Amino acid sequence: QKGADHLAQVFETREQLNTDYLAAKALYDKERYTQELALLQLKKDKIESVTALARETLRQTQLKESIKQDEADMKIFTDAQTKLRQMVFDQNVEAVIAAKNSDSQEKK
Repeated sequence: QKGADHLAQVFETREQLNTDYLAAKALYDKERYTQELALLQLKKDKIESVTALARETLRQTQLKESIKQDEADMKIFTDAQTKLRQMVFDQNVEAVIAAKNSDSQEKK
């Protein structure tokens, strides 16, 4: 009987150790997974931050390119407008000279 009681106590102790081990392992795994999840969250936040920065940089670059294009278009327009004004002025001068020459011819 004494041997059977001892054997039963050994099995009970073994069961308790197994239960304690599994509980400790579950707690350790939970802590490890919690830390891994926190690390992954930090990585996700960093990626989102870098992505947002890249998008903003791209937007600013596109805006700068658009402004450069607008400035180039404005320069072309201004140059054409200046040439047109010069042509009109030249035509007016030629007309005045022609009119004066015509007046001079008539007076002769």
